[in-house]
Amino acid sequence: MARTAAPPAAAGARGRPRAEPAAGPGVSRRRLLTVAGGALLGGGLLGGGGWALFGGGGGGDTPKKDAVERPKPPTALWSAGLWCPESGGEVMRVGRNLALRAGIVLCGINAESGNATWQSNIEETYRSATDGTRIYALREAEQGASLAVCEVAQTDGELGKPLVELSAFAGKEKFNQLVCVAEGVAYLVAKAAAGGRWYLVAADLGTAKERWRTLVDGPQAENTPPALCGAVSGARVVLCGSPSEGSKFLHLSVHDKASGRQLWQLAETFDGAPPSHLVLDDRTLYLGAQALTARRLSDGELAWVFGTRRDVGDSAGEERRYGTPVVQDGVVYCTEADRGLVAVDALSGTLNWQEKGLSGRKSLRDVGVAVGKRYAYCADDKGVRAVDLKTREAVWTYEATPVVLTADAEAGHLYVRQEKRTLALPLA
Repeated sequence: MARTAAPPAAAGARGRPRAEPAAGPGVSRRRLLTVAGGALLGGGLLGGGGWALFGGGGGGDTPKKDAVERPKPPTALWSAGLWCPESGGEVMRVGRNLALRAGIVLCGINAESGNATWQSNIEETYRSATDGTRIYALREAEQGASLAVCEVAQTDGELGKPLVELSAFAGKEKFNQLVCVAEGVAYLVAKAAAGGRWYLVAADLGTAKERWRTLVDGPQAENTPPALCGAVSGARVVLCGSPSEGSKFLHLSVHDKASGRQLWQLAETFDGAPPSHLVLDDRTLYLGAQALTARRLSDGELAWVFGTRRDVGDSAGEERRYGTPVVQDGVVYCTEADRGLVAVDALSGTLNWQEKGLSGRKSLRDVGVAVGKRYAYCADDKGVRAVDLKTREAVWTYEATPVVLTADAEAGHLYVRQEKRTLALPLA
């Protein structure tokens, strides 16, 4: 760690794609797509117009039968041909329904049926964000026009009138970026019209005024936006910059939410796919790479490091040792090489427990763990594995080729995104 200062589905009404209940996933083995940046979820392409192609609805995948008698995997609640992009594949809860990216478009999905309710021709994942209730996007860049944040209508996907216009960032810069929206404030990384420097900008959507701006690095590689992701935690804004071509360093910075003042910045090593979202709580940022690390948001110092001296198996040198983590109820869950799931105390970094009896599987460590009340769900080369949080053993496997797993506690669903299909399983 180097540190520096400070197939088409049946169409419903209006030709929208319709998902049908599924018996399980139709398995098509493929090269794992890595999830790089962005915040929304995926689908396929219809040549020309830039709209989503939703593959055949319904049908599905046959759950895997384990060699040992175990509880059977559940039947999918629904399955839809929503193709997952190479980046920005997370399913996001927006009010009572979902938003996800299908290829180069943003889609609204009914959480109970999987049917598409709207779609919006917002091509880049980094130009849209949600606060959990509404969806926002940057207006298409036009020469001389102010940079504008608009709300996306959850009826037809159209952009409404600008909520805030930033004349200092006018122009056609394609990599201006909407990083996140929280508590009525949009946080952008944008290039100034005068001088060409890049800024992290806080724009109040209620008053339609800029609150503050602070200098940050611009794009570090060709055809990439400046940031991978960002989030607000308490009184801080956390930003993860895009790495330069071939780099193994993530550039992290934390800013005061009220003023934009940079509190600290550092370069953190990473392995595997760069993170598409930040994993943090109100005190700590968690990263999985050669070790599982926790950094204090207050000053960027290490709170703890887990796994540096652990025997994690013969495959450890092939790729990242620790997968993308998730934190829930004071516990950090993470896959450890091919040994399985580990649960680590978020405060102390000590091992609470590790998965028992796992062998003969290759973990997909770029796919983050999803956690319910009874099970934690992990991705491996055989599918989605449910690990009982009490017995600490895998109890069933749903055959699939997961790219992204998302737990939706409100709906009681586990969303499994594959290259060409998205499905919902019961979350337990």
